[in-house]
Amino acid sequence: MKKLYLCLGLGIALLGTVMVYQQWQFTHAVAAAKPKSKLTPVKDKVVATKTVAKPIEQSQVTVSSYPAAQVDPARVWLAVKGHGILTTKTKLHIKQIAAGTHVKPDNVQSVMYTRAVVQVATGDLGDTRNVVTYADNHDGTVTLYGPIPYEWDLSVDGHHEYDRVVRADTQGMLEHQQIVAVPKGQDAAVLKLVELEA
Repeated sequence: MKKLYLCLGLGIALLGTVMVYQQWQFTHAVAAAKPKSKLTPVKDKVVATKTVAKPIEQSQVTVSSYPAAQVDPARVWLAVKGHGILTTKTKLHIKQIAAGTHVKPDNVQSVMYTRAVVQVATGDLGDTRNVVTYADNHDGTVTLYGPIPYEWDLSVDGHHEYDRVVRADTQGMLEHQQIVAVPKGQDAAVLKLVELEA
């Protein structure tokens, strides 16, 4: 009887071992049959995206959206002339003038600018009341010159008396100087002026 129980116990143990082995083979076969995924974790994967430039909405436009060559003349105009032009549709004209340029460009008897200057003008370009001529002092101030026309009448070449007057007049324009502080801020007004620039 003991032998029978012993044989029965060994048979059950053997059967259990066979079943575990078959289950392991089945699992292994199923895993081998599945195609291996080629996906990589998101953190390791670089996804190329196409960036589409969106037009800048008016509310997104700030003073920093424009270069200094456009913003600085607008700030100077506001400091010197105020807000008067902001209600008109007149264009704001800007001219960069290098040092060594004749103040009256078509007359060699005219004195020359000793510094690079900027001219900002509006309305009648021959009317000096509509012109601001300045050199940046790079310390929050500018040196104003003039009044100096934005556009000049043509010279009478070779006329001695005329040349003498031109030299004296242009010398006086450069000697007539005023230091003006150019405050930061007023961004809304500056942006309106920048939009009026020709």
